[in-house]
Amino acid sequence: MTKIVVCSQSDFTTDYRIYKLSSSLRSLGYDVTFLGRKHHKHRCKETNDTHLLNMFFERSVLFYLEFNIRLFFYCLTHRADMVVAIDLDTLAGVSLAAKLTGQKVLFDSHEYFPESPEIAHKPFVKWVWRVIQRLFVPLADIHVTVCQSIADIFKRKYGRDFLVVRNVPLQERNDELKRLIATEGQTQRPFTILYQGAVNIGRGIETIIEALVELKECRFVVVGDGDILDEVKALAVSLGVSDRVSFEGKKPYSELVSYMAKADLGVCFFENLSLNYYYCLPNRLFDFIGAQLPMLVIDFPELRRVVETYEIGECLSDMTVKTITSAIRRAMTDKETVSKWRANMVKASEELVWEREIRPLTELLKGVLKV
Repeated sequence: MTKIVVCSQSDFTTDYRIYKLSSSLRSLGYDVTFLGRKHHKHRCKETNDTHLLNMFFERSVLFYLEFNIRLFFYCLTHRADMVVAIDLDTLAGVSLAAKLTGQKVLFDSHEYFPESPEIAHKPFVKWVWRVIQRLFVPLADIHVTVCQSIADIFKRKYGRDFLVVRNVPLQERNDELKRLIATEGQTQRPFTILYQGAVNIGRGIETIIEALVELKECRFVVVGDGDILDEVKALAVSLGVSDRVSFEGKKPYSELVSYMAKADLGVCFFENLSLNYYYCLPNRLFDFIGAQLPMLVIDFPELRRVVETYEIGECLSDMTVKTITSAIRRAMTDKETVSKWRANMVKASEELVWEREIRPLTELLKGVLKV
């Protein structure tokens, strides 16, 4: 049986893209093993098909160096037909081992790593990641990324064609959402705004909390964890709206459907802090489509491409309290437009499913792996 190892330093249980990719690979008859790291915040556990590396360092350059060294020796001693490097922070160790073993490498870039907002103001760190990218991206056998804008950047810089596989949901997830909407979606409740994702800077969470001061009939649900969680909790308390803001913490993707079914409006905002934010196409956008959940998004290229193509929400030019408050009020009162968005989401959810999106990659894999 063809063996594939999927390498990532993220939590496999909450990374929906890794789950979908591995499910597709297994459906093709491949033997798939996860290779990650042990971390006290991760839900994933050691199993027959999941191997977690013990790490001495948990952060900084020493963590990435140690992690890639451990990846290198694992891939060197545990032979596989292909290794999947999830993001740039696994690619060096995987690529070096593959050069010695002859293993094929699939590089799946979930973002444009050197432009991560976390390192936006760290020029030396950005330079290091750019060097790693320049050295190892061209060595991969298959290149995949999440949106056309990032694929275009890679093409310009390294002359490599990246296959775009967007983070659209599985058909079964859309079906589950439809069932839940038919029941929980009818429950009487305050107008509920939903944010799901990382609670980090530049996501508009603070602005929505500020908007609640005027939007007294609204409730805001935040599903996720991150660097500014304590800060936004304190903000809600200081503004006197904490009774209408619910912080649910980080949830596995299997539990997110219930939150979407109970929401009236989804939000997907980013400040232009980096190219990653500007060209983002996050999972929750497609989850909202599957849930037929009207949405407000920031007017960035990839978000606009989807929202305007299917006419399923509103693109906002900025993230000021005034702009967001007005847009939320329109979503609450303009029933005709919102009904149109929901109807259009039915068609969009039929087209934007993982089973259709992954087909070009599965055909490519068959050729590379000769199966």
